[in-house]
This record gives sequence, structure tokens and C-alpha cells, in this order.
Amino acid sequence: MFNKIKSFKLPLLALITLMMGFLTTWLWQVMEKRILMRSGALVYQQWHKAFLNELINVLTRPRIWLGIIWLAIFFLALILIFNNFDFAIATYGILSVGIGIAIYYKNKLRFEPILPSDLKELKSFGSLLAMVPKWVPLATVLTFVVLGLIIAGLRFLRVKKQLRYLGLINRSLLQRNLVHGIVTVLLLGIIWLPFGINQKYIIDFYANITRYKPVTYDQDVNIEVIGPLQTFWVNRVSTMMDQPTGYSKATMKKLANKYTQIAAENNAHKTTTFKGQTVMYILSESLIDPKIVPKLTTDKNPMVNIEQIMQSQASVSGTMISASYGGGTANMEYMTLTGMPINNLASTVTTPYVQLTGNVKAMPNITNLFDEKAVLHPFVGTMYNRQESYREMGIDNFYTTDSKSAGPLKQLEKFPGGYTKDSAAYDDLLNLVSTNSNKSQFLQLMTMQNHLGYDNKSYPAEYRVDITGKVPNADKSAMQTYLEGVNATDIATKDLIDKLDKLSRPVTMVFYGDHWPVAFSYMDPKKEETGILTHSTPYFIYQNPAAKKVNGTGELNKNHSYSAPSDFASEMLTVSNAKVSPYFALEQRFNKLIPTIANYTRSENGQLQFVDAKGKLIDENKLTKKQKALLHDLRLAQYDAAEGENYLTKLDFYKITK
Repeated sequence: MFNKIKSFKLPLLALITLMMGFLTTWLWQVMEKRILMRSGALVYQQWHKAFLNELINVLTRPRIWLGIIWLAIFFLALILIFNNFDFAIATYGILSVGIGIAIYYKNKLRFEPILPSDLKELKSFGSLLAMVPKWVPLATVLTFVVLGLIIAGLRFLRVKKQLRYLGLINRSLLQRNLVHGIVTVLLLGIIWLPFGINQKYIIDFYANITRYKPVTYDQDVNIEVIGPLQTFWVNRVSTMMDQPTGYSKATMKKLANKYTQIAAENNAHKTTTFKGQTVMYILSESLIDPKIVPKLTTDKNPMVNIEQIMQSQASVSGTMISASYGGGTANMEYMTLTGMPINNLASTVTTPYVQLTGNVKAMPNITNLFDEKAVLHPFVGTMYNRQESYREMGIDNFYTTDSKSAGPLKQLEKFPGGYTKDSAAYDDLLNLVSTNSNKSQFLQLMTMQNHLGYDNKSYPAEYRVDITGKVPNADKSAMQTYLEGVNATDIATKDLIDKLDKLSRPVTMVFYGDHWPVAFSYMDPKKEETGILTHSTPYFIYQNPAAKKVNGTGELNKNHSYSAPSDFASEMLTVSNAKVSPYFALEQRFNKLIPTIANYTRSENGQLQFVDAKGKLIDENKLTKKQKALLHDLRLAQYDAAEGENYLTKLDFYKITK
């Protein structure tokens, strides 16, 4: 190695930097595709085959070389900045390997590449680190230590005669430094371009010079064609939502008048305002009905109690179509609170809490209808930018294990090797139910018991569930651990319902599983034939006897068998015979007349897709004229809050008017 780089010939320097860019891209591509291939035709491919296949892929796809050239320029800039090859290669190596590890585990846990929105999650680095095997951080540190020792040894033995730097060694020191500085600044400008240019221009750039338009709603395609670095670039969000046709002040005033009148007609026959009542949302981590998993048989039904609740005690129950697989909890939570489908947003908005908070004009949500509102989460609160999002939503308190005051989080008992028990979280939730008969209350609980990491939890014998028969290409131990966790959730949920039944305070509860677990690794969430299934979770809306006595149970006049997370608020208001704002009058009409949005996918041209009553996907263009008009109304309202002029807030669109 060489200390100060004073005499590298340009061809040699170009070769070295390009080689570093190529090796980095090759590594990242393997990290991306090795995990993605687990759910495709090349499932369980050996590592040496993965490296060989991606070597061929990188060499034969010219578009990927744009990223290689950018990385080469980045490495060259490091050399010029440090004026020291050893420091440059050490810095570059640490960054490229670290990013490669992050890519690997993001795909393994979420089936997603690294995206710009993930950068805001660095504040939760400790929590994210806890989700990877314990040996990974240690091995990473040891690797960097060994790398540092090797570099130190090479520097000690470096040759004294240094190569001539770009043929400029014979010029004056002033000239050399001036050229060095100018070249460095130019390179930094080139490096900055993909991050500083508007996303639309980046996408147009690819479409114009590479004859490929990035598919921002299907990242697997981008990874295959343009590689991980360019995939990151084109997912930079410069717009929250495309402007619907006809958006204007006059249009929004007309829309507000329309739904204000509908809300007034609705409210004339309603009495419920939730005064002296509690509405609670329970997001049950990774909860699905094991009976729907193909080729899985067990010695007993681990979810028998929840099924009984759904069939005989719930006012509404059914199947929720999740927006993701194996993760994305906060996205489901965002939709359940706001009633806004994420697929109406720009396709580059992958994490609304992270990308929208602080950037949108308004974030209307169901909690606006309540006097007191709090969220409980028996885990750290820094994930997904929840703290700032809740403040913007007007939520009063967010109780977590790392908040300044744990507040009501007293019951943090865990199963060995796992997260806080659902039974303990339910006890904390019950303890927070208000006794104030003059105020309405909204509570939300996000559980953690069944979070991924199914190989390190141990459940008592009472929750034992045995898998009978063979399950293809899967970790049977992880599946059994998950099933026992579901059984524990099932028993705890029945106990919770029994306790709510006895309360004199009216309580309405929305309960749902947020997404599939990663335990069933033989299921492919990407395939069309299993897409709906692997995004199906149970949900129900329950009213205790006190709530039914005061509110009755409104008819949920649905023409479909499925619901999206964004439907829950309007369904809860319908079931409760509650008065609504113009916004939720729109939501109720949308929920009643339009099939369920499949927020996990889009059509080939980027349009919305829906799940009909028969469980089949249909494209947006198959909707009736009336349905398309209603969808356009919702898009106008959503755009007005996200990117528009926020006309609807000024028109009291989100308030219940008398």
C-alpha cells in the first residue's frame, strides 16, 4: 500500500477504483438476491452459486455499471480527500461491508432492499441491532480490527518511493494543490447529483439514457436490472403524492360541501359521540390464523378462542389485507389511524410515519374525535419515527420501555428469550381505561410477543403445539415456536375479552394482526397465486355489553369479504352508530361501495389493485364509473393533506359539525 498518493498514473488509478466499485456492487447484489431468491425459483441456492450468478448478472447488465462508476468516483474522492490510499481503502471497506450486512438482514427480515426512508431509522440503531444474531456485530468488529492491523502492517512496510501522482509531480506545489482541490470538488459534485436532483429527473434520466424506467412499486425488478445503489437513488421521495386531476380550491370547496351534507344527514340519526366511552385498537404482532397456511397441520387449533370471538362475540370480523410481509408494522398502524391507503400515496413513500411526518400539511386521524388519547408499546419508542408522528396526530401520551416515564407500563413480564407477554400488555391496557364519564378516550396497544426471532423463545408446556406431518423446506423449530406464541396470544385475548365484558364503561375494540410472520419461509409473498394469502390476517371489532347497550350495533353494509387497514376507522364508527366528520363520511362511503384495496401490490402500470368478494385481484380500471369517482374524491382529500394547500382543514372537513 502507499501513504500519500502523489504519482498514481491515471489508467492505474481508474482500474483500481473501478475494481473497487465492481466488487462492492457484486457484494451488495449477492446480499440482495441471496435472500430474495429464498422466495423464488432459486430457493436455497448455495452461496458459491449465488456469487457466480451475480457475477454474471453484474457483468452482463450495462445499467448496473452506472452504480459501479459512481462507487469508483466515490472511492477516488476518498483518496483525494485523505491523500492517503490506506485511509481511503479502510474507510471505503468499512462502509461497503457495513452496508452489505445491512442489506442482507433488511432483506432477510423484511424482503425489502435498503431504501432512503431507512436512514431515518438510524436513531433506532440499537433496537435494529438487537434483531440480528448476536454473533454478527462481534464478527463485524473483529473483521474491522483485523483489517486495521493488516493496513497498519502494510503501511509500516510501504515502499518509500511513491508513484507519481497523475503526472503532476513536476509542477509547483501551488499548482498541484489547486488541481487537487478542483478535482476533489468536481468529484464531490458528481457524487452529490443522484441525491440532490429531484427524484422525477432521476427517473427520467434512466428512462432517457438507459431505456429503462425504474419500477418504484416493485423493488425486486429494480434490483435485478439496475442494482442496489440505483434502486436506492430512484426511491428518494421528492413528492408525497401525485396531484389528482382537477385539484383546485373550488374543487375542494365543492367536495367539502358534498360530504358535509352527507355527514349531517348521517348524524341526524346518530347519537354516539363516545363521551364516557373508550375505543381501543390492538395491533397483534405477526398474528395470522395458522389454519390458512398451506401444508401445515397441527395437533390442536392454537387460535380456537379468537375464532370463537370472531364468530359469536364480535360485531364485525373478517380478513384484513396487509400491506407487507414479515414487517412494516407502522404502515398498517398509519392506515388504521388515518384511514388513508398508502398505495394512494406516491409509490416511493414506503414508510409514511418516517417520510410524511413533518412534511405534510395535515395528518387527520381517528383520534381527533376523542378527548384523551394514548398509545402503549412494550418496546422502545424510537422505531418508525412514532414519537414525532404521534405528536403531529395530536396523541397525548406514548408509553414505551424507553420513555422518560414508563407511565402505566408496569407489567413487562416476558417469556424466556422473548418479548413482553401479550397477557402482561393487556393488563397494562386495562389499567389505563378511563373512569371519567365526561370524556371520551382512545387507546392503542402494539404488542411485541410474537415478533420475529422465533428460534430463541421458550414457552411453557401449557402452550405446546406440535406440528404433524412434513412441512417443506422450513425451519420446523421456528414454526413451532411461533405457533406456541399464537396459542399464548389466543388464551390471553380470551381473558381480555372476559374482563372487558364485566366493565361498566362502554368499550369498543378493534383487534387485528398486522402481517405474516417470517416463520413460514416456504411461502412466497411475491407470487401472484399466494400474494393475497400471505397478506391475509384476522381482525374483528368487539363491543362489550355496556357499549352495545349505549350505542347498539350498527349494520356494516359491506359488499366484500375483506378489509384493508384503512377501512377500520370507518367500520368502527359504523358499528358504533357514531356521528362522523365529513372526512369519515367519505371514508364510510368508500368502504361501503369499493372493494378492498390491496396495498401490497400495484398493477403493471402502477395503478391500484383491489381484492373482490371472491378473493381475486382486480385492477383499478375495472371499477365502475361511480366507484372511480369515489376513489377520486378520496385521492383529492388525501392529496390536499399531503401535498396540496390544506383547504379541507380550513373548511372544517375533519370536525364533527352540529
